[in-house]
Amino acid sequence: MARSVAIVSYAHPLADGELMDRMPQLKVISNHGVGVDHIDLFAAEERGIPVGNTPGCLDAATADMTMALVMAIGRNLRIGDNFARGPEFLHYDPSILIGQEITGSTLGSSAWAGSARRWRVGRPGSR
Repeated sequence: MARSVAIVSYAHPLADGELMDRMPQLKVISNHGVGVDHIDLFAAEERGIPVGNTPGCLDAATADMTMALVMAIGRNLRIGDNFARGPEFLHYDPSILIGQEITGSTLGSSAWAGSARRWRVGRPGSR
């Protein structure tokens, strides 16, 4: 570890001052993801070690998953799937998937982060 020159993290291991001190050759810390909560930015700055991440890389994927979950919840997808796979499924019952109409609904977002912005901008007719 003492000869390592870089930390490239994926699973968010803690990169604190103690770890940096055990790596005197450390030149850079990079996170394969958006957040840097697991990296002690002050300790890195004190040691002159630049820290990088990949902001925005997950915006589209998060927006896609948001839409998928909204649709799944609104249309009772999990309930219908469980019913279709269960022993009580003897015939198709379309009423299980009726749920509620999604088209024309308003979706509120508590953040205006990249994924929320991407979801809204990516929809045809959105403002």
